[in-house]
Amino acid sequence: DGTTIFLGYVKIGKNCKISKTIIDKNAHIGDNVQINVNGNSYEDGDHGNFYCADGIIVIKKGAIVPSGTII
Repeated sequence: DGTTIFLGYVKIGKNCKISKTIIDKNAHIGDNVQINVNGNSYEDGDHGNFYCADGIIVIKKGAIVPSGTII
């Protein structure tokens, strides 16, 4: 299931594709961002603006994900 959870105020840009993701409060996601939809896999742990746990991407509190980013 492609559930996404928002934890407080979050700004999401246009044309984004987001799946199996938790986005913490005050995060800003730019336009045309793809998160967890293109088959990339990450080891569990910290990856800068996000971390991964059991295939779920967690965007950190206050993170800024620039337009066009693919995670």
